[in-house]
Amino acid sequence: MRALIHDPTILLLDEPFSSLDVLSANILKEFIGNMRENKTIVVSTHDIDLAKSLCDREGILVEGRMRKVFKSSDITSAGVKAIFEMGP
Repeated sequence: MRALIHDPTILLLDEPFSSLDVLSANILKEFIGNMRENKTIVVSTHDIDLAKSLCDREGILVEGRMRKVFKSSDITSAGVKAIFEMGP
């Protein structure tokens, strides 16, 4: 990952797990878990369970706008669905 050569304090990962096999995804999860102690990592994903396992906080975007920010321990699938049903 060339983005890490310069040791950035903030790392933005857009759907980093798409198209990865299970072994590679597990390696990346461990890698992100080890890096999160020293960096701010922003991960975009459609997988709520994955986000809960990796993140301290999660933000929900609706039509390109931040609709809600949760502690990962507080988010539920029903809560996310309700946010989308609220409309713009």
